[in-house]
Amino acid sequence: MVRMIPIWVATFVPSIMIAQINTLFVRQGATLDRGIGSFKIPPASLVAFVTIFMLVSVMLYDRFFVKIMRRHAPENMKSLGTSYSLTTQGVGNFLSSFLLSMVSHITKKHGHCGWILNNLNASHLDYYYAFFVILNFLNFIFFLIVIKFYVYKAEVSDSIKVLTEELKGMTVKVSDQEESRR
Repeated sequence: MVRMIPIWVATFVPSIMIAQINTLFVRQGATLDRGIGSFKIPPASLVAFVTIFMLVSVMLYDRFFVKIMRRHAPENMKSLGTSYSLTTQGVGNFLSSFLLSMVSHITKKHGHCGWILNNLNASHLDYYYAFFVILNFLNFIFFLIVIKFYVYKAEVSDSIKVLTEELKGMTVKVSDQEESRR
């Protein structure tokens, strides 16, 4: 469990990105032209687009990625994964607020016009999101390093299962060889 902590830490940045939906996304939506004909889309409902995208992503994730990963993920690690996921979301929300405050404070120093202002049209959210691109890239490199050095230690029950499957495979090979000799 302790060896999973670096991988858990590598999930903080993606959680920060998800938390951005709750910070500036609705505020940005309020400044957009949200009119479709005479109907105005409420800014808070723009989060629905994120939800729709997530549903499509989950479908693709479940159909392709989970089938592959069901083999490196043992049954007893699933509850640990769920708890790591939930704590990561909490830490991501905290870090999102912290980064938003720090970036806002630091970019206003020395008489500069800050990146995040009350007037979003005068703000430099492009710089703020470019900062997140760099942060995500660095996190990706960190993640690749972490997974390179991570070695999964199978539990005894997993080892017995693997050994049983290997013995079955060997038995089939031996019986095939005996039949070919006859």
